[in-house]
Amino acid sequence: MPNNTLDNARATLGLPKRSLPSADELLLSRIRTQLLMTHPFYGSLSMRLKLIPDYTIETACTNGTYVKFNPDYVRTLTERQSIGLLAHEVWHCALLHPYRRGARDNGD
Repeated sequence: MPNNTLDNARATLGLPKRSLPSADELLLSRIRTQLLMTHPFYGSLSMRLKLIPDYTIETACTNGTYVKFNPDYVRTLTERQSIGLLAHEVWHCALLHPYRRGARDNGD
């Protein structure tokens, strides 16, 4: 029988119930952890970005606040390639590309 004490305490305090991360969220989190361990500078920059699984995009994109990934695409990559993909999206943010877009279509 599960212990609902924590859930009851959260409800009493008006906090939302926590759910377990999905397999897609775990995949993206693992990639970020690997980036943090192998390239701490890029990894630390990535910590400010929310990672969002999105099956409607072909590969990956960012708006400077989040990074969206198509999990099906990411699963076709090697570990090094997926880390490189995240680093690539982080650099778009670091170089202020989402903010320099101006009136151009943002793809959303």
